[in-house]
Amino acid sequence: MKQRFLVKVKYTKQLDNGAFKRVSELYLFDAESYTDCEAQVYEHLASVIRGEFIIMKMDRFDCDEFIGEGEKFFIVKQTYTDVDDREIKMKLLVADNMIEGAKTRVALFNDEINYTTLPEVKSIVETKILDYFTTQYATQEDEPTN
Repeated sequence: MKQRFLVKVKYTKQLDNGAFKRVSELYLFDAESYTDCEAQVYEHLASVIRGEFIIMKMDRFDCDEFIGEGEKFFIVKQTYTDVDDREIKMKLLVADNMIEGAKTRVALFNDEINYTTLPEVKSIVETKILDYFTTQYATQEDEPTN
């Protein structure tokens, strides 16, 4: 089953002025397990990061939905009321280049879903995630039968 993992890596980065600096960066990965995620980190980041890097932290990243495309990532927390008058909390990860675009994407997403009440956005925060490496996993229904 596909899960999302937030991975913090540390490495020495060469700056535009030629100087070297030790940095920590966050990346998001789709994976089936911690082991699968670690393999993907080495596979994907080897082409992005020059030299050696260390995985400092790897945690599951829970969100209800991922929407959008862009260079920045925003976490949007919203609530809505279901048919039984219960308050339902939702956490979205939204990709866009600007916060205004992320707000627009959330509004369009909410318009497409058939909620009993329109969700109320409680917060929208820009993350430090630099990239999201998604992977398509086959489900049992997708696998060929003999």
